[in-house]
Amino acid sequence: MQIQQLVSEIINNFLKDDTSCVLNLVLDISQFSFIKENCPKTSVSFDLNDPEVFFSPLAPFFSCLDFIHPSQNVLKAVTYSLQYESFRSWFDNKICQERKDMVLETEFFYEKQRCYNTVATLLSESVDTVYIIENAQKMGQESFELLSIIEKKHQSNKFIFCFDTNEFSEVAVNNTFFNEITLKPNYYEIPIHLEKNYIHSFGNASVYQNYLEKGSAKDIFTILRNNRTFFSYKPGKEIEKYLKSELYLINFTQEEWAKLFLECAKIEIYAKNFDDGIFYLSSCLEQKCSCEVEAEVNLWFAFVYEAKSLFETEKMYARIARSKAKKDSYLYALGLQYEHSGEDQLEKSTSIEGFKFLLAELQRQGLKNNYINASLHIPKQMFQDVSKLPELISHIDIIIEEAKKLDNKCALSTGYHWKGILISMQGDSENALLWNKKCHALRVAFGDMLSRIKSGNGLAYDYLLRAEYVRSFEIENQFLVNVFKNADKNEMVMTFYNAAKTLFFGRDFSRSFLLLQKTQHLMQMFHIPDSFFCNSDDFVILKAVIDFLFGRYVQASTGLYNVKINNKEVSLYVQVLQGFLESLFLLKDGKVDVSEKTLNEALKKGIHIEHEKAFICFEYAEQLYKFEEFQLAKTYHELGLSIAKKNNFIYYLQNFSEKTPGIYQGLKAPFPNLLVNLDLVEEMISKELLVNRVQKKMQEGRFLNQIAALAMRCDSAEKYVASFCQHFFDYLVVKGIYVAQKTNNNKWEIIGKCVFAGMVDPPEEKWEKLYALKKNSVVFQVNRISESMYYVNLSQYTFNACVLFVTSKSSPLTSDDKSIIQVAFSHLQSSLIIFEQNKELYKMSTTDDLTGLYNRRALTEKIKQTEVSVKLTKDQGIINVSFIFIDLDNFKYYNDKFGHTIGDFLLQKFAGVLKRVFRSSDSIYRYGGDEFIIFTLDVRKPNSERAIARIREALKDENYFIPAIEKEIGKTIEIPADMKLGFSAGICTNTESLFNWDLDTMLQYSDSAMYKAKNKGKNCTIIYEE
Repeated sequence: MQIQQLVSEIINNFLKDDTSCVLNLVLDISQFSFIKENCPKTSVSFDLNDPEVFFSPLAPFFSCLDFIHPSQNVLKAVTYSLQYESFRSWFDNKICQERKDMVLETEFFYEKQRCYNTVATLLSESVDTVYIIENAQKMGQESFELLSIIEKKHQSNKFIFCFDTNEFSEVAVNNTFFNEITLKPNYYEIPIHLEKNYIHSFGNASVYQNYLEKGSAKDIFTILRNNRTFFSYKPGKEIEKYLKSELYLINFTQEEWAKLFLECAKIEIYAKNFDDGIFYLSSCLEQKCSCEVEAEVNLWFAFVYEAKSLFETEKMYARIARSKAKKDSYLYALGLQYEHSGEDQLEKSTSIEGFKFLLAELQRQGLKNNYINASLHIPKQMFQDVSKLPELISHIDIIIEEAKKLDNKCALSTGYHWKGILISMQGDSENALLWNKKCHALRVAFGDMLSRIKSGNGLAYDYLLRAEYVRSFEIENQFLVNVFKNADKNEMVMTFYNAAKTLFFGRDFSRSFLLLQKTQHLMQMFHIPDSFFCNSDDFVILKAVIDFLFGRYVQASTGLYNVKINNKEVSLYVQVLQGFLESLFLLKDGKVDVSEKTLNEALKKGIHIEHEKAFICFEYAEQLYKFEEFQLAKTYHELGLSIAKKNNFIYYLQNFSEKTPGIYQGLKAPFPNLLVNLDLVEEMISKELLVNRVQKKMQEGRFLNQIAALAMRCDSAEKYVASFCQHFFDYLVVKGIYVAQKTNNNKWEIIGKCVFAGMVDPPEEKWEKLYALKKNSVVFQVNRISESMYYVNLSQYTFNACVLFVTSKSSPLTSDDKSIIQVAFSHLQSSLIIFEQNKELYKMSTTDDLTGLYNRRALTEKIKQTEVSVKLTKDQGIINVSFIFIDLDNFKYYNDKFGHTIGDFLLQKFAGVLKRVFRSSDSIYRYGGDEFIIFTLDVRKPNSERAIARIREALKDENYFIPAIEKEIGKTIEIPADMKLGFSAGICTNTESLFNWDLDTMLQYSDSAMYKAKNKGKNCTIIYEE
């Protein structure tokens, strides 16, 4: 009674409190009824143990939305334009309409926030409703994110979240949202009845599984898509667990499986679990699916690899997507976009005509948001040409207006950012600063840290151009700590590089040098490609300038020499400094006139980088003084001041006006201390690289496991080689792989391949030439025969085969790659030899003529082939084996009464039932007479029992074949109830037997179990147990 009074008091106080809309209660599940008793009768209750609630998006909030029926005008007013159709279709029929445009990875955070804000706003439309949420501990992280938004909005509704105390502490571990809840004043833990020890009987995973088992592939697909559309991931994870556990028991078509795997991949990608996304995308391609689905899968591969900053791979998958898609489809247009994006990130030359064609295609397909995004990936050559800047600014103005029409503030901020950059390149730093401030204000408003870092970099750059070095550094410095929390390594490098440059121009050379070294190290470790704004040789030049100014002439000369022999163009910013460095060496050698000429030519390159000119003039004056060119030193000092006055560079005017060359030593801007510990940076990098290595090892293990399992899953050499090539292609992301074998007529034949569209198959003479050249090479040795082509010899004894594969030039094989693929090729060779040796066996009679099932001889061969694989994996517990021995009941009655013809007919009909019930990966045998054996892999006892139940159900559905017999003999028959056709079954699994790796013994045990079932009575199933 005391507890009831406590609960009543808490709820009454909460309902009277106008300042709070959320109450969190942790209590025993048996006490949930107290909540309802103390709430108004109009209150609405939802239980997350109810699958209908749990599998709704952002559970329980979309269930709450069921009570709201907003008009189209209201819905349009509160919904982000790109998400309107998704919300509208959900309110219409609970099935979200798929968007044609792909949600951009850079806009995930923004789109998610807009979606959650829409839900929170819609919920506020219902007035004074009390929502009771039972078993709230089953809410996903996304639902808690939405809850935090609901709490911030003014709500007249009340939400009471009831957490089961038996589960709360377990799920609260390492969950920041649960931990935050416990610190709030609206959080209460209600004591448990000591006299009652409640045992859960509802709400466990089996409830969800039973719910999913009743649904069709379309039902499950709808749940996945609805949740993914509204950025809700937990129900998808539950479905993924179900699909994995029941993979070999669910009778979906391959096309259905492909669509489900694709939707699972999207769920993982939306949640930024990219490696899991890749797994499901690969699983999708293993199914037989339409070209449209294949195109979409490869498009998502491109999406993932862009997010992982693997732009060559992104381009490759984008091209594959285009090759699979129809040219007039939206998928083709999106493939073009990701191909262009990869080229843009790699700073490769993209034709302006190709860029314009891409924009036209996106517009033609109505992909407005993708059009805006692509428009902001401007080809490098367009903004390198200063004369094109006015045209580009007009282009950006158009895109800004398009973004406003969509109400896309994320794209709008990027448009502002680009306009600031272009105006800055025109030399108008004041106006550029205003645009970058507008960009930053928008990004701060929608809260995405990565976007704020990008706009912060833009702001810092503008202050750098104004020679406000301290202000520029302060902006970069505040982001240095947070930059490691973001996956975008490019932006991490850019932030550190900008900070190093600012320190450099502010004459804090020691810290600049250190930060340049760390940044260069980052760039190398994360394999970040050069870009227009950040080139690896830029670091070398900047460090070389510092080396020279510190008198380290050998190091400076080495750096300059390395840049020259690289034959790569440094960024425009550093081109001026490179010329300055060359002039310094000429000055050191006493060639003053040539030095001056070189310097003036360099200064002309920095047309709008006035602060850099001022810096160079002052530093050149200092070096002139050092080499006793006093009058010339004074001239360049005055030139520096002139540039500073013209551009109102306060830093230079305040610090250099009263100085003269020769006394600059020690003068530097008053920068604050770095907010990031550089030693900690190294430690964090090392940890991340360690995690990456662990992930890579896991990927390698998964790849080799897939390769090892292929032979068991493929019933022919052709299917096996095709699957091997696909797995190899996906793992290494090669341009193509070919497997060739020498046939009996002494000719080479390509027996399997997976290639990039447009690749030409090697002719027969090339295979012979390579074979002759490398036939004595070590088997499985990976031989590099050109910059990007590799050859592997698989030949052994009379078996002659080889592999040819082509990699991307920018992605040469590492020693680790070679080690892994050598293991894969050993599997390929052994499996091909086994298939070759079994060809003669396949020609022999392995099929029962009457039923079309495998015969007893085939069973013997299967046991021999499988026993080795089972033993190899027994320690890992990977493979479970089951034998089901079946003997027909009352078969003799039909044989005697209707003759052997009808007996044979019944055997054929029963065989057909077995084929329908069991998976294609299971082996079904007619053992002899009316005895049948089913041999299954990766199936445990409960699943075998369910299969038996399905056979009995199928017999019942066929009315025990009585109508079929009547049709066959042309007359009506009467069959006594106790004489209807049935069967007795015995089951033995390797997990139940002491001899669990002796398959022959297991077969005997299943036979023994079947006879026990026979003796027990008709239609019985006995499971063998020791």
